[in-house]
Amino acid sequence: MNQPTGTGYPTGHAYPQQAPQQHQAPPQQGMQAPSLGLGGVGLGGMPRLSFDGGSFSPDALKAAVFEGKGFAKPRLFGAIFFALALAFTVGNYVLVMVLHRFYPYLYSLAAIFAWGGLWLLVTGQPRAKADGSKAAMWGRVGLAGFLGIGVLLGIAMVVLPWESMIGM
Repeated sequence: MNQPTGTGYPTGHAYPQQAPQQHQAPPQQGMQAPSLGLGGVGLGGMPRLSFDGGSFSPDALKAAVFEGKGFAKPRLFGAIFFALALAFTVGNYVLVMVLHRFYPYLYSLAAIFAWGGLWLLVTGQPRAKADGSKAAMWGRVGLAGFLGIGVLLGIAMVVLPWESMIGM
């Protein structure tokens, strides 16, 4: 039988056993869906969409470009962005041709989503790093440039008389 010693532990155990420390990587944040809501009715009876939170929010895009946070799965995110751009474009084209109603907001979003999504889909940058460091600068600058092209084309879709070009 072990006799107690002056340390308060049985003989043979001068110090308490400590569990070995394990280093854990920070948890990877996956793509988070936005909370989609209707923000009332806008001009011409078109409901206003609001995107709050998640990877698709404007704040997430700003953080990816300016703060270097990047995206956990940039190619998947880009594919979804590009698919949304196609859906907005086709949907608005059908609305123009069938109902003779034009919603420039959808075309503006489609241009931004298409160009930003194209960058993310092709390059896979900016990618979030597991250690929390900033994403590569070239990926951030490229995404900002392509989003800028999308904004300019979105404005052009609203301002220029493109309807005459498609035979309306």
